[in-house]
Amino acid sequence: MKKISVIIPVYNVEKYLERCLDSIVGQSYANLQIIVVDDGSTDSSKDILKKYNDSRILFLSKKNGGLSSARNFGLEYVEGEYVSFVDSDDWIDLKMFEYMVFAAEKNDADIVTVFEKCVCNSGITQKNDLAKNADKVFIGEDCASQLFCNKIPSYSWGKLFKTSLFFTYGICFPVGENYEDVATNYILFSKCKTLVVINKQLYYYYMRSNSIVHTKKINDAVAMLNHLSKMASYPMANNFWGFYRLKLLYGISMYLKSLNSYDRKSVLYKKLEQKVLLLKNEIKTEKGLLSYINQPNFYKVLILRLNLVKYAFYIKKIFIKAKALKRFNFH
Repeated sequence: MKKISVIIPVYNVEKYLERCLDSIVGQSYANLQIIVVDDGSTDSSKDILKKYNDSRILFLSKKNGGLSSARNFGLEYVEGEYVSFVDSDDWIDLKMFEYMVFAAEKNDADIVTVFEKCVCNSGITQKNDLAKNADKVFIGEDCASQLFCNKIPSYSWGKLFKTSLFFTYGICFPVGENYEDVATNYILFSKCKTLVVINKQLYYYYMRSNSIVHTKKINDAVAMLNHLSKMASYPMANNFWGFYRLKLLYGISMYLKSLNSYDRKSVLYKKLEQKVLLLKNEIKTEKGLLSYINQPNFYKVLILRLNLVKYAFYIKKIFIKAKALKRFNFH
């Protein structure tokens, strides 16, 4: 059996850590190296870690450096043929790795992905509508296209990677910047020769109100724009590359508009708006815009191109209604 190295960065998650670790220790697929990286926690997370007496667990400790720093630190100790990432406030289905390894070995896949269930603070679970089709295998350019067209989750968690992807191409996460998955996954998927999509919701993503991705800060917009700017120089041969970057730029535009009034009055905000406009004019799609009309994010790119971001909410409602009418053949 091939070994999976599971990297779990830990920082002040005493309320959630046992739930996460129990779901990994209890996996039906037992050949695991469980790398737990304590990123300078100041709560009782370290004490919780000491409770686990499992020879598969490697406890590492470092000064606080953020999620990317902890993931990169964990990668230095990887022994498995495969590597996976689990955030310490999330948890996974007890058969997730069993499904993933089977799919990877059967298809010689570089990446295997599953879908997530989003769990709110209230305990309500949100289903992912994408996880309703049969499992699929993608080859070559089609691997990255699944990411670019939003057909699969864009996060690094919920995925099984061949470890060689990271070490052969020197891929690591950007330290000191949030939205690290945006900066990393397009590179990983561009190197992917075979992708397996398991259409099961096996990763439980806990939506904490105070988590990084749910706390809006203007510096995060800076990080996202930096990631997007760096993509321009990456040699990508894919018909959805420009479309994907414009979709990301739309997201950044909406993020900026959701910031508080203090941030929106700042000099930095004005500079970011100018940067968005510059990138909008620089990024070109590989085909005519209407060629992408059947893609899930077409309306976002159209809104951006037509400078209608302030009307995005209303235009989205129109697109959703139009799709519903088409689905039921109403004319």
